[in-house]
Amino acid sequence: MTRKDVAVEVEGDTLRIRGERRSLVEQRGCHFLHRELSYGRFERQLRLPETVDQEGIRARFQSGILTVTLPKKRRPSPSGR
Repeated sequence: MTRKDVAVEVEGDTLRIRGERRSLVEQRGCHFLHRELSYGRFERQLRLPETVDQEGIRARFQSGILTVTLPKKRRPSPSGR
């Protein structure tokens, strides 16, 4: 998968991850060529807890791995600062 095959969106209190997987396997022999193509779409939805700072959500796709960071909202300090 590549970065363009994956979409990460936040709508209201829901995090949605969508994408499409594709793979091509090819075998060549002396008198034959065998190709196998497979693909599939996927979608996951996760309800975000109230403690998540939605403005701070970050997604990173590197070397085929998607990392989504969900930071917590800052709480006011007890001293009021």
